[in-house]
Amino acid sequence: MEKECNSEEHQVTLKVAKSSIGSVDSGVARMNSSHLSCFGDEPPEMVTVSFGKKKKVLHLVADRLAKKDRLIMREGDMEDLKVDEDDEVIIEPYTTLSEDMSASWKKFKNRFKKNDDDEEDEN
Repeated sequence: MEKECNSEEHQVTLKVAKSSIGSVDSGVARMNSSHLSCFGDEPPEMVTVSFGKKKKVLHLVADRLAKKDRLIMREGDMEDLKVDEDDEVIIEPYTTLSEDMSASWKKFKNRFKKNDDDEEDEN
């Protein structure tokens, strides 16, 4: 499978691979550093990994030696998401609720500003 990069949405779809590190349960995922371009200019430190309706926030480590087109996850995280090896997950930068609300508010304000500009043009 070739990576599915959606640079407009700053997300990538990769298959899961199980980490060989078994002593630490969770919290970290690794991917090949070639996938970082999918996230825009600034690679995220934290990502949201989604599988169906389940989501998990993980610390992202870019590793040029990691297998391409795979997200390497620890067993505990795989269990939390109910994923198996070779399942496809969506990886996107983690945002806080306040960041999401701020972006929505800006879009909302811009829509009204645009409508006001259109009304002035009509007068």
